[in-house]
Amino acid sequence: MKRKALFMLLILCASKISYGQYMVWRESTFEDFSVGLRSNIEIITPDPDGTDNGALQLVATDTIRILQIYPDLFDTLLVAQALQTYAPAGVPPLNLRTFVVPLSIFNTISSESSFVTARDPLTLETIRVPLYYFDVLFFGIADSYGSSSGSTDLSASAANAVRGFARMGKGVIFSHDTIWAIASASHPNFNSLSDISGLSASPRAWTVFNYVKRVSTHISDPVLNVPFILPDHFDVTSCHETGQYVVDGETWYVGTDASGSANYGIYWHTYHNPTYDSYGAYFSYGHVSLPPHEWEAKAMINSIYYSYHGGRGIGVFTSRVFDAGEPTALVRIGWSADIPPGSTMTVEIRSAYAPGMWTEWMPVSAGELTPPQSGRLFQYRVQMTKNPASGGRPTLHWIKLEFLSPSVTAEIISPVEGAISSCPSQGFEIVIHTPRYSDTGEPLCPIDSNSIVVNVNGSTYRITDPQIHMLNDSILTFTPSSNWRTGDTISFCLDSLSNTCGGALEEPLCSYFVSDITPPAISNETPENETWVADFSPEISVDIQDAPAGIDTSSIELIINDSLRFTPGSPGVHFDGTTFMLSTEEAGITFAEGERVNVRLGPIRDNAGLCGPNSSPEYSWSFAVQVVDVWFRDTIAAVGDTLLIPVYSDELGGLDVRSISVKIPLDPSYLTYVSVVKTGTALDGWGTTTISYINDTLTVKGTGTSAIRSNPVLFFIRALVALTAVPGGYTNLNFSEVTMNDGALGTHYRGALLVIRQRPISWMVDLVLSQRGAINQTRLTFGGAETGSDMFDPGLDRIYLPPTPGTPTGYFLLNDPRYPYIRALQRDIRSKDADSLTWIVKTVGETGMLEWDKSSLPQGRFVIGSVYDMKAVDRYEFGRNEEVTISYSLNESEPATITLKRGWNLISFQALPVIDLTEVLGSSNIFWYNPALRSYERATIAEPGKGYWVLATSDTVIRYAGVPVRGYTIQVFRGWNLIGGIASERPVDFRSPVTTPSGIILPPAYRFNPTTHSYEASSELTSGTGYWILSTESGTLTVTGTR
Repeated sequence: MKRKALFMLLILCASKISYGQYMVWRESTFEDFSVGLRSNIEIITPDPDGTDNGALQLVATDTIRILQIYPDLFDTLLVAQALQTYAPAGVPPLNLRTFVVPLSIFNTISSESSFVTARDPLTLETIRVPLYYFDVLFFGIADSYGSSSGSTDLSASAANAVRGFARMGKGVIFSHDTIWAIASASHPNFNSLSDISGLSASPRAWTVFNYVKRVSTHISDPVLNVPFILPDHFDVTSCHETGQYVVDGETWYVGTDASGSANYGIYWHTYHNPTYDSYGAYFSYGHVSLPPHEWEAKAMINSIYYSYHGGRGIGVFTSRVFDAGEPTALVRIGWSADIPPGSTMTVEIRSAYAPGMWTEWMPVSAGELTPPQSGRLFQYRVQMTKNPASGGRPTLHWIKLEFLSPSVTAEIISPVEGAISSCPSQGFEIVIHTPRYSDTGEPLCPIDSNSIVVNVNGSTYRITDPQIHMLNDSILTFTPSSNWRTGDTISFCLDSLSNTCGGALEEPLCSYFVSDITPPAISNETPENETWVADFSPEISVDIQDAPAGIDTSSIELIINDSLRFTPGSPGVHFDGTTFMLSTEEAGITFAEGERVNVRLGPIRDNAGLCGPNSSPEYSWSFAVQVVDVWFRDTIAAVGDTLLIPVYSDELGGLDVRSISVKIPLDPSYLTYVSVVKTGTALDGWGTTTISYINDTLTVKGTGTSAIRSNPVLFFIRALVALTAVPGGYTNLNFSEVTMNDGALGTHYRGALLVIRQRPISWMVDLVLSQRGAINQTRLTFGGAETGSDMFDPGLDRIYLPPTPGTPTGYFLLNDPRYPYIRALQRDIRSKDADSLTWIVKTVGETGMLEWDKSSLPQGRFVIGSVYDMKAVDRYEFGRNEEVTISYSLNESEPATITLKRGWNLISFQALPVIDLTEVLGSSNIFWYNPALRSYERATIAEPGKGYWVLATSDTVIRYAGVPVRGYTIQVFRGWNLIGGIASERPVDFRSPVTTPSGIILPPAYRFNPTTHSYEASSELTSGTGYWILSTESGTLTVTGTR
């Protein structure tokens, strides 16, 4: 059943084409088609569609036209006669007609459209037709291609014509030595056609053979079976290999001797190029001038049928040349055709601006061409194939080509003329208008990029230069290869531009812009950075400059101390276009004595309109209002030490310091004043200094006669640590007065702590051991002395004697190799100067109790049973036959801080002071909660693990010194208990408290917020804070942490 395909195109209108002069070329009559060139195409009249008197149709004949190109002077009948003899006997029978042309004539052509004068060797008819008139090219006969002369090679132009012929989907057969490479000669142009033949060649010695066998396993392939079914092997004329090797395709037969015992080379090979849709074949036939043997001829016929587009006939019609008269663009093509199923019709076009300058043929579909084909001369070509099964043939009724003569314009879209740009590499963009399809937006006539000529500041640029780019086929951009400089004026022109359809720019398109890539400059701040001023309401000013864009005054904002903001319209602000000045007096600003003033300005923007304005970096500086910091640092010393205590200050170099007066009260119970040392300090060599020490107050006064030197130490105080200083205690190092320049230069001073190291003393503590069932008690003694040691010390230690009846057994274990017979002590005295000590109390028999007076324990940390703080508890229950360990360590006091808010505060001591709490906190309103009695009691001594209520009359921060609490184990009682944190950098997790018995405390803990005067739940314990906890029964609580 026929398929009717009708392609109709309407006249172009403004809704489809943007602009241009329109014309149409239509061919549909006998007269139109008769002036074209036809191959296997006939003109039928009238047109079957009834509209006119002509149509093109593929001819009905099955004749396959073969052009045999033979070496000059060789036989022209051998192949033609063999083909005529066997072709009619095939299935299907074939009608082959062979024409011949000598190689010397064929080598003069240059394309598939070149005309060839050929002769039928059987009928002697001569024809002159285009090369594409033929269906198959057949190269060679006899031995000429194997000669040593290069004259038997294809010419380069003829090779180009063969490739163009193959690209039309036609067949090419090579024989014998067309493709070869023996060392003495070669055929480079034949060898170059491997994209058609699938073969190439390399030098190799030849071997003659007369017998071939099939080597392909594709036995059912049509080329082996249509129109003849070929045998596994057959005789051939004398042949030999000449270096051929396979690039692509299939080898069917190879040469062999009569027994089939050796392979000599390729005899028959085929290759289908899917890109060209071409069909190539190679035969080794032709070494001698003999007719091909029967199966040799039938294999050739199978190849011709295979090469003949798989058995489909091809018809070609080439139109006359249409001359548009001027450069124009082919924008649409359409036709009406009947194309039966299984048949094909292909339309191609080509164009030229002048005769002999044709483009390649380009296949097209009906409709708009993308891109349009431009030129002045145009041709179309139609190829048809039939349905090989039904014989259905295409018919072309009419064809129409539509043209547009376009123009081209351009406009600058960025930057606008005279714009100021902050982009260092500011370029420009020009939009180009060329005819387009309004429905798709695609250009009918693309811009010819090689026509673009741009001039920038006298330099010429083209599309090949990296500065020029085309975006989206309509935007021309320029980007400089190096950055502009501030103040540059960039003048540019689009001098030349045309599209592929011949449209050109009528006149240059020009503009300019100015470069400003430098942000506003900020300088000359007053007061200068990092200086001191005496005026508490100083003028603050700074210079702001920018050119050529100028300053955007709306971006100016001066910020003082991150809170005060001033713009050009603010009170006290004066701005003359360059200097921005703030009168703090007019603005009502007075800085405090010692205040550091931080000033920020910016970012400041300029008025550059392109790429956004240039913005200066933030400009900031600081100055201080006549304030000098003077301070002490925390110091740790031992009783009797001689100290050189630095008095630190801000470096005074650069300040106009004329006089200094410093007063420092000293606590004589901790420090004994010796002298003031100026050597190597700021006062060294500065001027006249007077020193006095009256009523425990040190006064240092000085008057400068030169600039004071920059040194972090103002002077040193030499003093002795008094013998009355409390070991582990502390005293404050404070100033009562610091003035400079009689008060004109403000000062700020802060104190520090002098912490006294622990001083070991001789001590003894009794342990009272009682045991269940015993009537009496045993008293054991341990301690430290100057002459004590870990061994047996006669005169200090006492040997343990057997107890009397009813008295429990308990003693200190001893291991002294000098007295191996002494194993137990009733009194064990160790060295008082040791940093750590360990005693082991051996109990015998039943469980019992060890008790002691915790107030009799000396300074240091005592732990019994590995976990219990002996200063927090006063008894220890031991088990049967338990060896009880007592550990001692001498802890040094360290500085610590307590922060109090006005009113009640719930605190703890992360470090335990050795002095009375009223001295530490300056208040007697200090209470702890006794959980056994369930009542508050006044507290005078700090203990680990306890929380305290403190009443403060004002907000205050108290610095003191004490022994850090690294952890503790305390007794808790059923009900509410008041506990404290420990000295730990991180809070201690309290979600699962460690208790004995386990799980007796119900989290969370509760702290008191002195600001909101309310309790807050907490899952962790923080240093310095007190907490309420609820216990379900009595037991112990252990808190540990890391520092």
